[in-house]
Amino acid sequence: MDSLKSICGSSIVALFLLLLKPSGLLSIVLSIALATAIYLTILFALRGFTVQETKLIYEIYKGK
Repeated sequence: MDSLKSICGSSIVALFLLLLKPSGLLSIVLSIALATAIYLTILFALRGFTVQETKLIYEIYKGK
């Protein structure tokens, strides 16, 4: 079931990138950052992370 969540997130990000068609260094870098944010948001929304993984991400973000 978790792989289905990853496939769903990846498909949405791929569609986003296909529609955006980034060209140029700045556009590509910004597209990668935005695609990462979209993917993580989708996985959080679909509960694609375990509680332990969510705590680890929170600790990394807080700098502990």
